[in-house]
Amino acid sequence: MEEELKNPYLSHVEIACKYKVSETCVAKRRKELGVNSRRKNYDTLIEKQVEGILLELDLAFLKQKRFGRWSVDFYLGRKYCIDVHGEWAHSKPKIIERDIRKKAYFKAHSINYLVIKEKELQQPKKVINRIKQFTLGFPC
Repeated sequence: MEEELKNPYLSHVEIACKYKVSETCVAKRRKELGVNSRRKNYDTLIEKQVEGILLELDLAFLKQKRFGRWSVDFYLGRKYCIDVHGEWAHSKPKIIERDIRKKAYFKAHSINYLVIKEKELQQPKKVINRIKQFTLGFPC
């Protein structure tokens, strides 16, 4: 496992999935080892959970869509976006401030924006209902 942790081309998610641990656990261990992983575009575990829900609801989407300087995790089309916020990253003051600016941008540009927090994913049925409610006004 340590060789994989030292491999900068493997993502935290890939290692976490393989060994059934959290991404945070992998990130902390890599930090202890002084390993800097290369940034690459990959889904987090919680994004994969939401993707599964969207597929279950038979909703079409694009992943990692950009709007100006902002990016969303899932774009459903016609200005409907969903972001997934992990507890650890989105609890930092710098990220909280960024999230407030992002939300204001979407509101100012009449973009429907739903945030699903990691903690909510412990109750998938509630997340399914939130997404259904969010997409009620979705144009056909």
